[in-house]
Amino acid sequence: MLLTGQPGISKSTLLRNFIKNYRGDKLGFVTNEIKIDDERTGFEVETSDGRFIQIASIIQQEDCIGKVGKYYVGSYEFGLLIAKLLYEDTDNKLLYIDEIGPIQLMFPLFEDLVNKFLATSNTFVGTVKQLNVTSVYRTS
Repeated sequence: MLLTGQPGISKSTLLRNFIKNYRGDKLGFVTNEIKIDDERTGFEVETSDGRFIQIASIIQQEDCIGKVGKYYVGSYEFGLLIAKLLYEDTDNKLLYIDEIGPIQLMFPLFEDLVNKFLATSNTFVGTVKQLNVTSVYRTS
């Protein structure tokens, strides 16, 4: 299941509530804003094992791999998390990713992780920022 929509419509809140109320094993992460004095300064992920890992900041870090908007993207630790999740046993676990977006897609193995979660027979819930599609073309 993929939840999509404009920013601010509570996709992440819905996912967090679902995860909180799910009684079985779970594997994945949710993305949180980092704010200082009500100003968003970056993003972090909260993992299913309770860790917090910064993945983007308005301040360039040493392990920067690129930039999305005003945010410098990069975290060696997040790259390790993705690699770990790729090899993690997913049997009988709820799988979740918040969010599948431009920042996360900067990490080389992230797309592989999404594809792995989509290919399992497990329940997978993800959030995706709504894309603006101006034209749809159909080929015969």
